[in-house]
Amino acid sequence: METVILNPSFRLKGSAFRPGARPPLVAVTGGIACGKSAFGRMLASEGADVEDADEVVHRLQLPGQPLALAIADAFGPGCLLPDGAVDRPALARIVFHDPVQLQRLNAISHPLVRQRLKEWCGAPSEAWLRACLIPLLFESGWESDWPWTLCIACSPETQLSRLLGRGLSAEEAQRRIAAQAPLEEKAARADIVIRNDGSLDDLRAAVGTLRQLLLNTPAK
Repeated sequence: METVILNPSFRLKGSAFRPGARPPLVAVTGGIACGKSAFGRMLASEGADVEDADEVVHRLQLPGQPLALAIADAFGPGCLLPDGAVDRPALARIVFHDPVQLQRLNAISHPLVRQRLKEWCGAPSEAWLRACLIPLLFESGWESDWPWTLCIACSPETQLSRLLGRGLSAEEAQRRIAAQAPLEEKAARADIVIRNDGSLDDLRAAVGTLRQLLLNTPAK
């Protein structure tokens, strides 16, 4: 099986990855235990400019930040730590077993995160590629914000094996996999797919292949 796959949507868009042009923007998604974070670190080591939507959320939850203030207004001051940052365990106890409250939290947080990502996209960069890790890219309906989308995918067996390696029970691992949108549906919707069933060295090689495919330049 090919490791780096360019889906028909990529070919229909044509390649905008031209040397000297504005750095292309790619949203990276995938499933649990597929290797998104490792892929992001490898891209950064190759000179790409990488952002992480989860890290944006964490920064917005710091003292005095808009999301921290909005969460306190919506769920009460008990969701804040003494310094004004979001008390994430306290918030989790409210929302993650209550779909209505979770939807309420998403309605508050998603517009703020999306706006920060748009600001990041508009900032100047000398990188050859700008990539943002967005686990819920398609579920949130944000794919239209990005010229290109990329999915890190692997088999269910690989996901399960990696989760077991993190110390989860088989039951909990299966529950977490099942709670997510079907991975192959994400892969079918993405412009680019990287199959990550192998080792970290295999994934690193895929990053090099991706760079060569997109820019026709040798990887570092």
